[in-house]
Amino acid sequence: LFGGDVAGVEALVRFRGTPRHRSPEAWFAEAASVGLLPELEIAAIELAIAHLDRIPAGTYLSVNLSPGTICSEELPRVLGDRAHRLMLEVTEGPLADEEAALACLHSLRDLGVKIAIDDVGAGYAGLSRVVALSPDFIKLDRSVVAGMATDPFRRSLIQRMVSFATDVGIGVIAEGIE
Repeated sequence: LFGGDVAGVEALVRFRGTPRHRSPEAWFAEAASVGLLPELEIAAIELAIAHLDRIPAGTYLSVNLSPGTICSEELPRVLGDRAHRLMLEVTEGPLADEEAALACLHSLRDLGVKIAIDDVGAGYAGLSRVVALSPDFIKLDRSVVAGMATDPFRRSLIQRMVSFATDVGIGVIAEGIE
């Protein structure tokens, strides 16, 4: 929320196939294990974009993207002329070639896409990734945000993160405050 208005929505993947009890993370992990993660992510992004007209104009649609898919040749085509309404959330995982990833992110930004780093404060989404990628937004992981109202340590950390982000022109999104 910015000033009480909804600024964006996040598309989350849910699978209908069998086995039904499998989490989206398990499906994506299996795709990664057989070398098909970029294809599955691109397909998920394409399906999400197909529903872009369901959200109000001026509202962005956020989709997840692993570091290995950042430089997919299919991505700019899929984003198309609606890229300005999209935010790509870079998820966990190592950047195999940071220089190439930065060049690809620059090209995606030129299309109008906003870049976010997902789960900041957990796993690979540490401060070094924030510095390296210079995102438009950081999404503070729910493990950092949870309990901040009663935990002065968490509250102080979040205040410092917001101060840093404000100083360098990055937006902050807190996960798990629903």
